Amino acid sequence: ALFEAALRGTWSAAATITQASVSSATLSVQADGFTISTGSWITAGIRVGQVVRFTAGVASGNQIPCRVVGLTATKITVAETLSVEAGPISTWSVTRGKTLIQPSTPVNRDFSFEEYEVDIDQSERFDGVRVGGFSLEMRPDNLINVTFNLVGQDGEVLATGSSPYFTSPTFSTTLPLSVVDAGLRLGSKNIVDLTGFTLGFDLSAQPVSVAASNVTPDVFTNLATVTAEITALREDLADVSRFLDETQLALHLLCGIPGTNDYWALALTNLTLGGATKSALGQDGPRTQTLPLVVGIDEAGGAFDPTMLRLSTSAA
Repeated sequence: ALFEAALRGTWSAAATITQASVSSATLSVQADGFTISTGSWITAGIRVGQVVRFTAGVASGNQIPCRVVGLTATKITVAETLSVEAGPISTWSVTRGKTLIQPSTPVNRDFSFEEYEVDIDQSERFDGVRVGGFSLEMRPDNLINVTFNLVGQDGEVLATGSSPYFTSPTFSTTLPLSVVDAGLRLGSKNIVDLTGFTLGFDLSAQPVSVAASNVTPDVFTNLATVTAEITALREDLADVSRFLDETQLALHLLCGIPGTNDYWALALTNLTLGGATKSALGQDGPRTQTLPLVVGIDEAGGAFDPTMLRLSTSAA
């Protein structure tokens, strides 16, 4: 719900596509993707930035979550490396996970939050709360951290007899995501020497002061901005060239849980490098570089949805 509120959109339910969905097409598997003999992946609802997983018809080693990094009517190009299956495979099934983008018509949501202090049996409750954005941080040997920015209309202190206000909360039972189980791809390259990745999504949410009331009439959000930065070991000068040439790139992040096919993913399909800053000479350890990303809305159409940011998940 918080990601929906931040992107001001609604999760699109997972969908299953079979040979019957695309004119009884047969399937073949290449090292970099899946090809059908007829029909259209795009018409069937696949888009660049989504995550797909074949669940029948292909070898078990190819039944893994795959990031869609390229798409034509008949071929899905993925970031993962697959085992070749010449086919033709006549019976098959693929699932596209839940996905969330920024819609053309924003959907505003607000919440109530409570912070209950067990030791003193009192609460603070905040109402009319809107999500003003979120930040994501990845550092080596750590969990993936997401922090939401919340802005509310009003708040109050609840007495002992009225605390907690929410008496039957549902607690999370899911596992946290670890950086070591994540994969980041920039352009056509999987970054294996990543030392850090941060992303910020900001709606500049703010209240407004009005006369004769100490409560803002609403929390107002604005145009979304996306900022991101990659730090990694410097192994060549390719990123310097891409910065100077203003090369259009895409970023695909896939976070998994070992031993399962569960995932959470993020995609930015229209970006350029805002720099390629190198660490100073003479320092201990390897040389690193910092790559700020300049992110815009993807207006290519066809295989690309008009959004700056896409989230995908296998969660129900």
